[in-house]
Amino acid sequence: MMERSNALIYNKKSGTVDNYPGTEEYAGIPNDWDGGISFYPGTNDKNICVQVVDSYRLIEHANSPEFQNSTPQYPGKKAELEELAKSLNENDNPVLMLVKLKE
Repeated sequence: MMERSNALIYNKKSGTVDNYPGTEEYAGIPNDWDGGISFYPGTNDKNICVQVVDSYRLIEHANSPEFQNSTPQYPGKKAELEELAKSLNENDNPVLMLVKLKE
């Protein structure tokens, strides 16, 4: 059974909290940077947030119609993500997503 979870992000400038609901597997902040997997921070240290993504999930996402039809802010980064996914085997070690927050 899949549990529901939310990603809550505090916006320092506006003083508001943004809620990104979803399942544990798919919750998170939509990734409009390169069209990749939504970001759900598992841990953080000061202004660096980290998410661990299983290789098979990254491969599945890169082959999905959602990703293929996406128009990200940085198309060159989308191409780099596609190349990364093509270089992975589903049994490879997980991929780390690191996000540096603005100060």
